[in-house]
Amino acid sequence: MDHVIPLKYGGRTAIGNMIPIARWLNASKGNTNIFDWFRDNGERLGIHRVKFAHMIGLLALVNEMSAAEYVEYVYLHFNVDEAANE
Repeated sequence: MDHVIPLKYGGRTAIGNMIPIARWLNASKGNTNIFDWFRDNGERLGIHRVKFAHMIGLLALVNEMSAAEYVEYVYLHFNVDEAANE
């Protein structure tokens, strides 16, 4: 299981923040933003765009957001942490 928003960035161990992925994919993602990771590695790792989008849609639904709101929500967690470190 992977934390979409890592604990380091304020994510929680909860159904709305966890996805089942292979251990090697989880290791590849580490603590990076899932959207940046997918953009930079998705094609190389053979991750299908439609399946990725479907997963994001399900996470948005569980979190009672639209897909666009969910993307913004994830980026907000990473941006807040970066601002705190400046």
